[in-house]
Amino acid sequence: MYLKIAKRTAKMAFEEYSSSRRGVWYVDGIVVVYNNHPYAARFPELRDQETAEFRTRIRETGITELAYAIYPPMGQEDGGYTYAMLLAASEDQMETIRDILQAVIMDSWAIIHATLPTMLKVHDRRVIDSNGTHIPTP
Repeated sequence: MYLKIAKRTAKMAFEEYSSSRRGVWYVDGIVVVYNNHPYAARFPELRDQETAEFRTRIRETGITELAYAIYPPMGQEDGGYTYAMLLAASEDQMETIRDILQAVIMDSWAIIHATLPTMLKVHDRRVIDSNGTHIPTP
């Protein structure tokens, strides 16, 4: 039963919430965590590592994973792009779950920042490196 719900939820997150990288929902005694961010080709194992760490930290709180599903199925275009994980948790535990998810994501970003020589972002047509220094642009 839970696997069916996880599959439907992963499909819904893929089709209706693709602009959102991640989310946490509470529905009838179940917390749903979804992820629409498989990371770039430079970090093909990062989401799996992130998910494993999230599972470890969730278990440490006593929260039980009920089901996990991906969408689209592997072998199809964009296979595995989205996952949904169902957790047996109360609405009161959502803040804890969000905090754990945020901490795990920050750990992933630390890996990315340590790996890439310079992280760049564009702001108001200026390019700023990870130290906040403006880089001249044409």
